[in-house]
Amino acid sequence: INNYENKGYSGDAKLLLQFRPRKDIAFQINGSYQAPEIVVQGKTWEIYSMDLSLNKDFFKKFSLNFQVNDVFNSRKGGGYYQTDQYRQALMRRRDPRNIRLTLTWRFGESDVSIFRKKSAKSSRDSGIDMDF
Repeated sequence: INNYENKGYSGDAKLLLQFRPRKDIAFQINGSYQAPEIVVQGKTWEIYSMDLSLNKDFFKKFSLNFQVNDVFNSRKGGGYYQTDQYRQALMRRRDPRNIRLTLTWRFGESDVSIFRKKSAKSSRDSGIDMDF
C-alpha cells in the first residue's frame, strides 16, 4: 500500500467587463482563469479563456449580436499524474472556439403595465379583493 501526499494551493478568477459607448451599443469581455490544482498523484494544468461580445440595437425593435467564444483558442486543460507504476500526461479541449451572429426581433407590446391593469380589472369584476 502506497501512501501518497501532495500539498499546495489553488484558486480561480473571473472577470466580466461591459462597456456602453452609446445607448444602443454594448461591448462585453468575459474572462476566466483556473490555477493549477494539486491532486494526490500530481497536478492539473491551468485553464484560461476569454469571450467577447458586441451588441447593437437598431430601429427600436432589432438587436444584432456578434459573439466569439474562446478568442485565443486556449480553453483546454489536463494534468500530469505519476505513481510508482505509471506516468501520465493528458490534455483535453473544452468547448472549442465558436463564432455566432444573432439577430433578435422584439415584437409585440413591451409595456408590462397592461398586465397589471387587466389583473386589477378582473379581480374587481370577480369580487376578489387583491389589496393586502
